[in-house]
Amino acid sequence: MFTIDGLSDKQLWRISRHKEFISTYSGLAKGDAGKNWSAYSDFIVGEIKKDASKFSKKRPIREYLDRNEVDYDFSR
Repeated sequence: MFTIDGLSDKQLWRISRHKEFISTYSGLAKGDAGKNWSAYSDFIVGEIKKDASKFSKKRPIREYLDRNEVDYDFSR
């Protein structure tokens, strides 16, 4: 079952910066959220909270937390 129960905003923000997650879902971001990485992460976290089911295409969302630091893009 796909769920975000128990995930904090900080964990959702971290998930939004996972390189594979960005590759899969960055197309959802439009306007400022598509141009600014901070706005992108804020937008994606909001979208996950509104309808988490649209973020279950490749893998359970929690799996994006169990990765090495090199798997995330915090540089932007």
